[in-house]
Amino acid sequence: MFLKTAALLLILNVTIASMQSDQRWTNFKADENKFYPNAAEDARRFDIYQNNLGFINNHNAQYERGQTTYRVRANPFADLTRDEYRRYSLGFNG
Repeated sequence: MFLKTAALLLILNVTIASMQSDQRWTNFKADENKFYPNAAEDARRFDIYQNNLGFINNHNAQYERGQTTYRVRANPFADLTRDEYRRYSLGFNG
């Protein structure tokens, strides 16, 4: 019985985390007026966004431990890769 309850709680936690992640993505797109041409591009951008949020969370955890001197947060570029952001910020179109 304990294993069934533990498995159910794990599934529930994963489901809730996924729903929260999906809601953050939906809010990000609405707040930043982001639109993608198709579902495949939306999924690709979501993966990039998730990866960037992982970086943000890891960096801010380092800040909390006193290992860095500043916090970071998501911004309108959170759906871009580092290379895309560099091209964008440096003004390259190619």
